[in-house]
Amino acid sequence: MKEQNYLMVDLGLPSGIKWADRNIGAETPQDYGLYFDWGNVDGHAIDENGNVTDGYSFDRDTYATTSGGQYTRSILDAKHDAATVNMGEEWCMPTSAEIRELIQETDHYYIGEDSSIVSGPFNYENKIPKKEGYQKLHSICFVKRGEEFNYNDRSNFIEFPFAGICRSSLLDVNYLYGYVWSNSVLDSATEYARNLILISDGRLYGDNCFRFLGHSVRGVTFKQ
Repeated sequence: MKEQNYLMVDLGLPSGIKWADRNIGAETPQDYGLYFDWGNVDGHAIDENGNVTDGYSFDRDTYATTSGGQYTRSILDAKHDAATVNMGEEWCMPTSAEIRELIQETDHYYIGEDSSIVSGPFNYENKIPKKEGYQKLHSICFVKRGEEFNYNDRSNFIEFPFAGICRSSLLDVNYLYGYVWSNSVLDSATEYARNLILISDGRLYGDNCFRFLGHSVRGVTFKQ
């Protein structure tokens, strides 16, 4: 994988944690980056037609043969954490609590394909009006609470593209959804891991998904 220059962004979160400015494998914050099944540290790229370029299949049977598929602990150790392995020891994948904090403690702006602000700001407490159908949005930005949003000044926000999800060897629902892994499984079912789900109709929340499906990964750090 090409070495990336990941920047940490201080969003003024109560925990003091900082989020990376882009997904693992993304050359810019707007790019999708690589896709990972939970607990595996090898990311997989997608071509312009939405095909996994190395032929890897995000399916239950393939996953069962991998290190991540055989991992039985509820929280990832450093060896199985895609952020730690690909970004450096100061980075790790977020906890489900850190995902909740990101949603609840920031303002949210939606970005169209032309890099224009579609609507906002919104925050977790505001009711986001449901749009008529799905718009073809590109991303959502999480902005430091109460601060001015300038899309050309990335000092106080991070951007998540609606990068979709990989099923088998194909990318699905990009422009409509984004999926980002946490570092932990669902309490009651280890077949599922917790994640962040972004939806282009204005919903965003922490949820869970089958571990074998391909998600984006974004690192966090407490480094000063």
